[in-house]
Amino acid sequence: MKYHLKRFMFSITAVSILLASGILFAAGQTSESFKMKVGKFEIIALLDSEIEMNASLVKNGDPAIIKQYMPAGKASCSINAFVVKTGKLNILIDSGMGESKFGNGKLLKNLKKADINPEDIDIILITHGHFDHVGGLVKDGKPVFSKAKLMFSKKEITTFDDKAISKLPADVKGYYEPANAALKAYKGRIETFTPGSKIAEGVSSVEMYGHTPGNVGFLFESSGETFFMLGDLLHIAPLQFPHPEISLVYDTDTVKSARMRSKILNWASSKKFIVAGSHIQFPGIGMVKKEKTGFSFSPVK
Repeated sequence: MKYHLKRFMFSITAVSILLASGILFAAGQTSESFKMKVGKFEIIALLDSEIEMNASLVKNGDPAIIKQYMPAGKASCSINAFVVKTGKLNILIDSGMGESKFGNGKLLKNLKKADINPEDIDIILITHGHFDHVGGLVKDGKPVFSKAKLMFSKKEITTFDDKAISKLPADVKGYYEPANAALKAYKGRIETFTPGSKIAEGVSSVEMYGHTPGNVGFLFESSGETFFMLGDLLHIAPLQFPHPEISLVYDTDTVKSARMRSKILNWASSKKFIVAGSHIQFPGIGMVKKEKTGFSFSPVK
């Protein structure tokens, strides 16, 4: 798997957020910070970056279908992170790309706008070890979040520890170095878990292997409502919701990731979960519905 950064075109866009029927939102939304309630939990979506993905990143699929859903040959999406306030814990899910050679992520700036300081975060849950999910963890070799416990799935952490990273080709190694740096910076504050396990009260992990060997999602349940963080289950929402069989070059196992995408989307649709995605256009939150062919996504608006 290799990231093709030259194909990423970064641009900031305005996002207009309106009240979505059936979901309770807090006042004071901005184009880079978005709050809502799921039961008693407060969910805060934070924009790290706005990007575009080209059709050339698609690994499989009928060219006619790809053209139908991506007529301009590209699609806008975001790099999102999320904070969940349970009342007892402040939990950050992923950390964006940070300020690095890969880009200039805005997570810290938008945390501040949401009145959250790095030291307020108790737990950081990482869906997987790609640089755009862990890049914001370390700055100048030091942990950005001074008090937080950092948690990876047990299988995922073995893809970027010292042993694993030493075996990577030079042109790939750089994309995993931020995750490896996080292991060193947060030494003594790192825990692993097995997917399906309970992480905290109302918080559990979900196996979603395929995009990476240890890729996971997270379920947050409160007062009969559920928020499901999908992470990188998909990257190009306009294409992959209706055609979950289509995978991108980012997927370590394109066949497994496609099967997992269909399985998870079917589950989220049948359970009527509120879902969020790392690369669904900000705020990346909405509902999934099963259609005759594939699925549809209704974003908050």
